[in-house]
Amino acid sequence: MTKQINNKLSHWKKSFENNVLPNQVKCRLLTIIEKNQLISQGNRIKSGTIFVVEDDWEPSDVWFSQFSGVIILAHGSQISYSSLHNVIISNSVIIEYCSRLSMIFVGSHSTIIQSQIMSYRESSYGLGRYIDVGIETGGRSISFFPEMNLANLKMSDEELPKGYCYIGSHSSINNTKKIVDSYIGDFSTVDCAQVVDNSFILSSKQEPVIISNGSILRNSLVQWGACVTDMAIVEDSALLEHSHVERHGKVFSSVIGPNTGIAEGEVTSSLVGPFVGFHHQSLLIAAWWPEGRGNVAYGANIGSNHTSRMPDQEILPGEGIFFGLDSAVKYPCNFVESPYSIIAFGVTMQPQRVSLPFSLFKHQEEHPHDVRADFNRIIPAWVLSDNIYGVMRNEGKYKKRDKSKRLLWDHRIFRKEIVDKMWIGREKLLKLSGKDVYTYYDDTHLGKNYLLESDRIRAIETYEFYIEYYCLMGYTQAVLEQPGIDWPYQKDLMDRFNWMARGKESNLKRYITILTLIGEHILKSRQKDDRRGEKIIDDYHDTHAPAEEDPFVISFRSRLANEENKISLYLDKKAQTIT
Repeated sequence: MTKQINNKLSHWKKSFENNVLPNQVKCRLLTIIEKNQLISQGNRIKSGTIFVVEDDWEPSDVWFSQFSGVIILAHGSQISYSSLHNVIISNSVIIEYCSRLSMIFVGSHSTIIQSQIMSYRESSYGLGRYIDVGIETGGRSISFFPEMNLANLKMSDEELPKGYCYIGSHSSINNTKKIVDSYIGDFSTVDCAQVVDNSFILSSKQEPVIISNGSILRNSLVQWGACVTDMAIVEDSALLEHSHVERHGKVFSSVIGPNTGIAEGEVTSSLVGPFVGFHHQSLLIAAWWPEGRGNVAYGANIGSNHTSRMPDQEILPGEGIFFGLDSAVKYPCNFVESPYSIIAFGVTMQPQRVSLPFSLFKHQEEHPHDVRADFNRIIPAWVLSDNIYGVMRNEGKYKKRDKSKRLLWDHRIFRKEIVDKMWIGREKLLKLSGKDVYTYYDDTHLGKNYLLESDRIRAIETYEFYIEYYCLMGYTQAVLEQPGIDWPYQKDLMDRFNWMARGKESNLKRYITILTLIGEHILKSRQKDDRRGEKIIDDYHDTHAPAEEDPFVISFRSRLANEENKISLYLDKKAQTIT
């Protein structure tokens, strides 16, 4: 891709230097007759202008415009009420009411209306720039290059694109105040933007990029299918494929991963991974979050990176973390070993590291005796035991919303990397005993929180239950179909718990039992919402479908029936073989 872009820009530059159209299209100098016709149509050609046209070009579609420098026009170009200086215009281009087009190339079948586009210098379009993410003072620097992705943040040795302002074919530029020193890829739309400055846009027919509605884009990379709209501001940042910034969202010195959306709030000096929801007025600063898949709710303040000495602190949120309404996190913080945890409404987190997945952090007005007032209550595995509906639904949601095509994601939540953290968390909890309350001083992996004995016991049981679910899911696949990619690890876990010894029939039936229990937990999770809603909202029944009719509840019930049927057929066939 980069090589192809470099070839395009090289042809553009050579064409300009040689006063010809690219791709060896036959061209010639403007004739005296054509020049006089242009002047009669209200055009002005400044003295010294070199005016080159394609062989079959006709002047009838050029009106009331001004030309200077080197002008190279292909056939079918319609130009009116515009000022052009040092430009190459490909075929079938429409240009209207543009007060300044200077030192630019315009690809075929593009439209430019009431906009200014110019090059001040030969530019690398913001590529090759280094930004500091995670740590504002440096240490995790990232440089932009066209095909960067979250699995490859290291720039290759390939030469970066460099040239003057380039507008790709089939692009639409409308009512935009200023585009400067930028590469606008094919099929891009820039509509009513304020500024696009020193930026690089990769776009295609299948995955067009949109910059619109008063937005500002500076010194940034925007990849396929991404969108910047509704007065958003993006500066010194990379928007990876199918990400978007909208509704006054602000992104500074950051990398935004695929399928992630930023709206209304601010992201600064952060690497934000895929599938992150950030739709309200919130703050995220100095985050190293390549795993993504989390949520930043309204009023969350995830940005205490300045110690009053240096802005050199950071947060490692980890996969699937949910920052609740009005939560605040003091840096440094590390939740990498606590994926899919929830920081509840109004919680303030002290600097800490926590290693217990699927936890709930909540503020308690009353603390146990001898527990610091600034410690929160941690309930490990709560997200599994009390919100399995959300966990299971998210797996399908990631798959459904994934538009990225260049980096394939494993949409599963229950996979080796996550389950291994559950195993480690369970082992840590097993080592604690003999107290009613545990804190950081009993085990540093609890962070600045306290753990009740009852929560510890329940968490151990919950971790084990869902580890068994994960293992038997792989076991069933291995027996009925073929082993999955996680099977060696799943088999190892089953050996640790001695589950393999139960035998094939018992394990398959146990899998159905576990799926049935999970289905019941999913339904109960939704029914809890119904019960609460009915007590508070008079017409709740009229405006909400009952839990039994929830699409995900129905979908999981269908999955259970399908698995039951496959296992039943397998066991029946096996019994017939024995007889």
